[in-house]
Amino acid sequence: MMNIARLVFNPLQENTYILWDATKECVIVDPGNFSAREDRMLESFVEERGLRPVLLAATHGHFDHTMGAAFVVGRYGIPFACSAKDRFLIDNAAASAGIFGVKTGDIPAPDLDLDTMRDIRFGQTTLDIIPTPTCPAATIRGSCARYSNVCCRWATGRRSTPATAKRPIWGTSRSTTRSSRRCSTTKSTTKDKAMRIDILTVVPELLCSPLNESILKRAQQAGHAEIHIHNLRDYTDDRRRTVDDYPFGGEAGMVMKIEPVWRCISLLKSQRDYDEIIYVSPDGVRYDQHEANRLSLLGNIMILCGHYKGIDHRIREHLVTREISIGDYVLTGGELAACVIADSIIRIIPGAIGDEESALTDCFQDNLLAPPVYTRPAEFNGWRVPDVLMSGNFAEIERWQEQQAMERTRALRPDLLER
Repeated sequence: MMNIARLVFNPLQENTYILWDATKECVIVDPGNFSAREDRMLESFVEERGLRPVLLAATHGHFDHTMGAAFVVGRYGIPFACSAKDRFLIDNAAASAGIFGVKTGDIPAPDLDLDTMRDIRFGQTTLDIIPTPTCPAATIRGSCARYSNVCCRWATGRRSTPATAKRPIWGTSRSTTRSSRRCSTTKSTTKDKAMRIDILTVVPELLCSPLNESILKRAQQAGHAEIHIHNLRDYTDDRRRTVDDYPFGGEAGMVMKIEPVWRCISLLKSQRDYDEIIYVSPDGVRYDQHEANRLSLLGNIMILCGHYKGIDHRIREHLVTREISIGDYVLTGGELAACVIADSIIRIIPGAIGDEESALTDCFQDNLLAPPVYTRPAEFNGWRVPDVLMSGNFAEIERWQEQQAMERTRALRPDLLER
């Protein structure tokens, strides 16, 4: 299990992160402390938890972070990693700080170049480093080697507005020549390539509404994701646009034909590479948060929605790369399952949610249920919010939340603790 904490030093400086796992080794990312009081805040956080810093990583070179880096390197004597593109900012940090009447002191020279590093390893954890060509801030994604799957994904660096939000780039993003329906009704505000999800269905009307509201709508408008819906009836060759037929063997029900599916998949694959071609099926692998995290790291995925009795099995044998089930029950078709998968993937892409840390504390990210949450008023009908949450003692609040998460998981979902 990897832990992530965001330290808030002041209203303008709240994107310092500390990451650690069960070994207590930790990485400090973008320390923004530039006063003696803030230095003590960071030092106290590390000491109270018995952490052992092993690396400082800087994703941008603002002078406040450079001063924080100077303190961390001097205090713990650990290597300093940053992007070579930020060396100019670091080398000129003293001049930048002077504009604000701040003295920086000695600024350490970076030991490692994030641009040439593939990952950062500490304790039982590996962080994959993904360069973002169009953004000065690097993107770092975390995976816990102990579980052999992605348990967390997060992005550091300067905040950006939706119009300038950037994300790592994989693959291409050309539209299809047939009827590929973009879900977002508002044009994206950025030309950057985004994660692309293509959904193949015989009832496209079921998909557009749920995929074009709330977080999914904003993520598409901001250019973080694209969702394209393909009507398989457009890939038939008869006047009735037939997509199903009777099964061999005389069983009841109808089966989706192979030809329309093959034509659609072949066309899409001729235009771009796909990391996964997913078929939603009752006998697929059980879908969970770890699988959602894994899929969110991909560039282009395709989701095939079954209908009727199912699909011609040759599609599953020769075209599909992964089969997923969202639960042990039967739906009319795979469209609702496709919506579940798309929603769970897109919401954890950096920038899709305004407060990216919120996604990290969701249920199942660390095989635990989330602790209870409360908001104002503090008392209603005699029902009070727990005093610890209003105490202002963040160490006690964190311990209370961890205890509640563990107790709720033991009582409600003990199976999660066995994974």
